[in-house]
Formats: sequence, structure tokens, C-alpha cells
Amino acid sequence: MQIAKLIGGPGTGKTRELLQIMTRALEASGADPYSVGFVSFTRTARREASGRAGMIFDIPPQDLERKGWFRTLHSCCYQLLGVQKGELLTDDADSRKWLANVFGQPVEPAQYEGDVPERWRAERIGQALGYWDIARARFQNFSDVWKEQYSYGALWDQDNMRKIVEKYEDAKRRDGRLDFTDLMLRYVGVHYGKVDGPVIVEPMGLIPAVEIWFYDEAQDGSKLNFFVFERLTRNAKWVYLGGAPFQSIYEFAGSDPNQFLSYHCDKQQTMPHSWRCPKPILELGENIISDTAEYFDRGITPAEHEGTIRERELISSSMAQIDPHDEWLVLARANFQVDELSDLLDVDEKPWTSLRREQRCPAQIRRVKTLLELREGKTIGGDQWGDLLEIVKTTTPGGERLLAHGTKKRFENARERAEANVSLANVALYGGTEALVNVIADRAEWLVFEGGKQLYGLSQLIRKWGAELVERPKIRVGTIHAAKGAEADNVFLLKSITPRVLESIAKGGADAERRVWYTGVTRARRRLVLVDEPGRTNMAL
Repeated sequence: MQIAKLIGGPGTGKTRELLQIMTRALEASGADPYSVGFVSFTRTARREASGRAGMIFDIPPQDLERKGWFRTLHSCCYQLLGVQKGELLTDDADSRKWLANVFGQPVEPAQYEGDVPERWRAERIGQALGYWDIARARFQNFSDVWKEQYSYGALWDQDNMRKIVEKYEDAKRRDGRLDFTDLMLRYVGVHYGKVDGPVIVEPMGLIPAVEIWFYDEAQDGSKLNFFVFERLTRNAKWVYLGGAPFQSIYEFAGSDPNQFLSYHCDKQQTMPHSWRCPKPILELGENIISDTAEYFDRGITPAEHEGTIRERELISSSMAQIDPHDEWLVLARANFQVDELSDLLDVDEKPWTSLRREQRCPAQIRRVKTLLELREGKTIGGDQWGDLLEIVKTTTPGGERLLAHGTKKRFENARERAEANVSLANVALYGGTEALVNVIADRAEWLVFEGGKQLYGLSQLIRKWGAELVERPKIRVGTIHAAKGAEADNVFLLKSITPRVLESIAKGGADAERRVWYTGVTRARRRLVLVDEPGRTNMAL
């Protein structure tokens, strides 16, 4: 087996290089893409790779994912273990309901970093289960992880958190359920008894007959991830790992960049040039990570285009400079800060979307466009009318009828929809009343519809910026973690940090935090705007 390692940096084209290596390897071996393994830490990275590979090999990306081995490590284990769909705990409604039944209340992820202690109690179950994931990913005892995390970050004492984990494990055994971490533990032959340490058992599942394997974003792998990868590649002739060690930002979930850096290889190559980051931005990034324990100079040269860094002190004036016609990433360290920035964009009437969603409120935008078409005297089809009826109430709060009796039921019929051509002039033929005509004609009256406040706000945005910018906003908002893998010409980066982050730094987490901010600043292609927040602790960059 020959193992090669590719060291990347921000915008150096690591994934592209791995796919070029794949193309050359397939040409040399005569194999097809379905016989190649390409794994990653996240579904986003996997989707990017399968999309690019699909274009190269003229194969639908979903076929490479379903029929081939373009998968996450979890997905590989799921396939090779032959787990039934109903056994696995995911983030779907059934799994959330199961968790809520086990604990007698909904389980919230422990991700809020504001100053609201009552919110913390609602998250204590989620945090205990998060610590349990970290312990298993690192092959540690639960108590070791709790001691490491305890102080400002831990929401509850160890005994209570241990009881949560024990209750969770008992319920899984009783109901025959397992989570994603269980999948990988089974595959590599490691067993946990409640919250005790790991015990070596017989591995389960098949080893695929795949000769060429790629592991992208390997800097985000945990000890458990790498154990899985080593077993997956037992039959391989060629193994390629790609990673950017200073963009490893999931340490809170058990990842460890040293797993990638110390992985044995026969050949190592560093990507020499950033196509994204110009000199000032790349230099700032290197300065941020230069004090990390594992730092080494990869010799990466900057992009040739111009770049600027601007320091700001006032959030409101800085956000006023954000033009919706330009491409922006608006980033913060914590989720509650993202909410605050989103609210400011709403106040400024600027269209934006979340980094976790490709489009904001697609159904509501669609209905606003329909309403605007009717106001302009245009005719709409039956499908548009049926879609609009979903938000129209039968009467106004004052008791005026908006729809004739049975209208919604009538337009559930496909034939009725197919034959409809609706305008304000003939709306009575399709169940609408004069009161509905008046409501549609006056945007201020849209508040009587379901979700009316949002409809009115979206109509304001469309009127100001046009439907295209509202449907596909160029401003994307999220945490630095959510921006992993993203880039933009312009990046707005809020520098303030929460007490929880400050505590983590004081307890030895400075290197992990430096990698987070390195990742944040290097999302920028041309302009980076760094903004201090008065009244809060701001990161020194």
C-alpha cells in the first residue's frame, strides 16, 4: 500500500488536486469511479467532491454517493454494517421524538453562548450527550472529558451528566437503537459499557474491495475517524489524504489535527499557492496561527490580486457599508451574535440568507411574487393560486369573508388547478371575494395572511432590491464554523468572544481558538472588515 498526504491551505485547491489525482489514477488503472472511495468529515465536503467528480466523469453525483463510495465515514459504516434505517438515531423527527420520550423533554444542542443561564438548563441533556460523543471519539472515559470541559462551559455537575448518559445508553439497548458514533465503534471493534472506558471487541462489518481511497478534510478527523479509515483501506493499493491542519476547528466534537499530521505516509506534498487570499489577508492568517504548538511554515504564496483589511469599531456603521449587490460573508463566533447581526440586516432592509440554508424562506418568496403579480394585473395559473390559498384565511379578524365556502378543498383537485387562470378581475370565479381583492391590492393588509408580517417584509425587500437578490441573496450570515469551506469577495468578521470562549482559552484552548479565527479571516478573497464590539471582549488578531 502506498500512502500520500496532501497539505493544503486556504484556497490552495486541495480538493481539486485530489480529484485530478483520482482522474490520473483511474486512467492508469482502467478502473471506474464507482470503484473509488472518497470520504470526508462532513456531508458538505462529500457533496462538493461528488459534484466535481460527477462533472469530470459525466456521472450524476447522487449515483457516486449511493452506488459508489463517495460518502462520509458514518455512511460507509452504515452501509458495511447493514444497519436498518429504523435502528439509527439521526436528526429526523422520529429520533427527536424518541429522545424527548427518553428524557421527558425536548433535547436541545448545547450551542448557545449568550448570557442567559435559564437557557443553559434546557441544554444540559444535549451537552451531556455531546461530551459522551467526544469521549467515544477520543477513546476516553466520560469523566476525563467532563473534567476537561468543566468550569464555565459545563452546565451541570458530573454525577447528573453521568446519569443522563447512562439513561441514554440504557434506552438505546432497550429499544435496539444506535447513534452515528456507535456505527463507527462497531466497525472498528470498540465497545463502551455505559460511561466506562473503551473495551476492544471483534470488529463488525465488511471491508470493501476498493483499491483507491481518498480522505478529504482529514484535519477534522478524530482518533475514532482514523481507526475507521484504516480498516476501510485494508484492501487498498493507493491511499491519499488531504487536509489543511490549521483549519481544524471541530476540536469541541473530538477532532484532532495531529491525527492527520502524524499519520504515516510514503510521500507528502504541500499545495504551494493560495488562489483565494491576497497577501495582507494570508499574512494576517499566518500571524494568527504562528503561536500554535503544531505550527510550521508551509511556504504558501498569496494570490496575486489586491486585498485590503479594515478595522472598525461600530457594528452599525460597518454594516451600513454592506451592499447587497456584492458578495458578503457576515460572520460571528457564536450563534446568538449571528442572530443579532441578522436582525441588523433586517432593520437595514437588506436581503440575506443563512449559511445553513441555500435560500431563505423559498415558499414565502414564491407567494410574495404571486401576490405582486396579481397586484400588477397579471394572470396566474392554478398551481400558483392553490399555493396562495394555503396562507389565505377564510375570514379577516373583522369577520369579512375572504374565500367562498369550500374554495381550498376545490383547488386540491388537479383538474381545477389545470383549468384555472386567475386575476383580480375574475377572482370571484375561483372562490375569492371582493374583500380578498382589497387585501391583495394593499400590501399593508397582507398582515391578515398566515405569516403576513414576513410576507410584507419580503415584499419590501423585493420592491427595494428586486426579486433576484431576494431569492438568491449575496449576503450570507453565519458562525465561523458554518463558513468552513465557504469564501466571498468581502468578509465582515465580528471579533467579540463570549465568556465561555474566553474560559476555554484560559484553560488551554488557545490553539484551537487561533485555528477558528484563522479559518474566519481566510474566507476573504479581496476585502476583510474586522469589527470590534463595545462592551464585550474582542479577540486580538
